[in-house]
Amino acid sequence: MHTLKYGTTSINYILYTENRRDLKISVTLVNGVEVYAPESLHETKLHELLLNKAPWITRKIKELNQVEISTKKKEFVSGEKLPYLGRNYRLKVHREHIAQARLSFYQGRFIANVPNNWHQYQIQETLEEQLIRWYRKQGGKNCRSV
Repeated sequence: MHTLKYGTTSINYILYTENRRDLKISVTLVNGVEVYAPESLHETKLHELLLNKAPWITRKIKELNQVEISTKKKEFVSGEKLPYLGRNYRLKVHREHIAQARLSFYQGRFIANVPNNWHQYQIQETLEEQLIRWYRKQGGKNCRSV
């Protein structure tokens, strides 16, 4: 791990030297700052180039730090919000005398019909699978051959 000092800020980065002609800088949530540099690039020139890009790098790091990562699993209870095409839609769960759960999307809301006698873990597991299938089906409708 290498460190670039930019004012009072320290930017940690991973350096990869490879057979390439230009400098590439990547800032991701998972890997942090990665720098791909030509093997022939001298260390002082690399430092100079990184200092020139430091404002962009720090801005990208700040943007990524503002991204909220939801690691909490969905509970599939009424009122919960489920994402679809960049928006969140509420889920309404109806317990009924039926044998199998059904998930649908109607008038801007996800509707789940589940058996009365199911435990919450069964509802979660089944509706999660159905939601994934529903997403895939919707994605297939929006794909066109070019």
